[in-house]
Amino acid sequence: MREKIELPPTSALKIIDRKKPGFFVNKKNYKPYAAKDNEPPTMANYGEGFRFNVTGLIHDETGFPSSSPEITEKLIYRLHKKIEAAYKDIRGSEITLPQNCRAVILSYGSTFRTAKRAALDANIGYVKLTTIWPFPEQEIRELARKVDIIFVAEMNLGQLRLEVERVAGGLAKVIGINSVNGQLMKPRAIFEEIKSHGA
Repeated sequence: MREKIELPPTSALKIIDRKKPGFFVNKKNYKPYAAKDNEPPTMANYGEGFRFNVTGLIHDETGFPSSSPEITEKLIYRLHKKIEAAYKDIRGSEITLPQNCRAVILSYGSTFRTAKRAALDANIGYVKLTTIWPFPEQEIRELARKVDIIFVAEMNLGQLRLEVERVAGGLAKVIGINSVNGQLMKPRAIFEEIKSHGA
């Protein structure tokens, strides 16, 4: 499924600049990933005279990859604490639940638009996960108290369904709607699966 999007004008965007290294920082000994507690590291922009490495791997304070267990543990704990501290700012789900609705379909990513179409056709609620990790446990647990069935549409064998089942804790029945053929899911197929369960 495809749709148009509208990007807001740049004047409407709120830009929060990172803290920069101070004027007296020694550029030769600069450590772009040296962080204190929950504070983000002070990092220069590219081209400002500081040389540093950027990687998606576990890295030390200089930015270079590391396989040291101590460095790995320190970085993982710092990132975890950073996410926990900002959890209220990370909106994990968008829930649309019509009045007296007893079923909902939950999805994310490219599958969401298809699931939403099927939900509208079946007259049930829908949930868009905008963040999977950290998983929005509180929101999903509250949802499970309000409905009888949570359908989980995903293009895999049910990894997210297992997480929803864990969090729902038996408060609602959780049913997976899965596809692993590499094609986008079709609204009709999801709709028929919803209807086959009496929703």
